[in-house]
Amino acid sequence: MKLDESWQRYFGGKYPHLVARYDAMVALVKPPSVLDIGCGQGLLGFLLCVGRTEITKNVGVDISEMILRDGRRCMGSCRAKVELKRADAYDLPFEDESFTTVVLCEILEHLNMPGLVILEALRVLAPEGRLITSVPADEVRRSKAHCMVFSNVGQLQDLFANRIKWRGAERLFRWYFAWGDKR
Repeated sequence: MKLDESWQRYFGGKYPHLVARYDAMVALVKPPSVLDIGCGQGLLGFLLCVGRTEITKNVGVDISEMILRDGRRCMGSCRAKVELKRADAYDLPFEDESFTTVVLCEILEHLNMPGLVILEALRVLAPEGRLITSVPADEVRRSKAHCMVFSNVGQLQDLFANRIKWRGAERLFRWYFAWGDKR
C-alpha cells in the first residue's frame, strides 16, 4: 500500500490542509517511538505504520473511547502495529522519557490548561526527543470546541518556554505548525 492511497488520502481528500500537516508530521517523526496525544482516530499512527517501518513503538492516546473504536476499524493491517489507548492527556500512563517523538496535533486549542498537558508531553519525551505540534491560526474563530486561537506561531512556541529548541515553524493554510527537539 502506498502512502498516498492510505485512509482515502486522509478522509477523502476533502481537507488539503490536513493532508499537508500529516505529510509533514510523518516526515518529521524521530524514530523509533512515537506518542500521538489527542490522536482522535489514529490517522498519524496509521500513516507511520504504512510509511515509516523504522518506527517500532507507535502509540496514540485520546480521551474518547468511541473515537478510538472508529479508528481501530480503519486500521486494517496496521491494527496490530498501532496501539490506540484511552488516556487523559493531563495524566499520561507512561514512564518518564519513554518516547523519541511526541505529537500534539490539534489538541492544545481544545484545552483549558494547555500548560499542564505540555508538561506531561515533555515528561514522556526522551532527552533530545522531538516534539511536533499544530494549532489553529488567527483567522479561525473561537468556538465551543476551541478554548484558544493563536495569533502567531510565536505564541504557540512561547507555551513551551525554553524547553524545546525549535527547528522549524510555518503556517500551513489556517494552522501554525512547529517542531523542535527537547533541550
